[in-house]
Amino acid sequence: MNSNAQEFITIPSPSLLYRTIGGIL
Repeated sequence: MNSNAQEFITIPSPSLLYRTIGGIL
């Protein structure tokens, strides 16, 4: 899950970043 989150954060997309943060929280 950590590697997935890091990969998503690496992608320059606010929607993906928000979705990742929501999934973690």
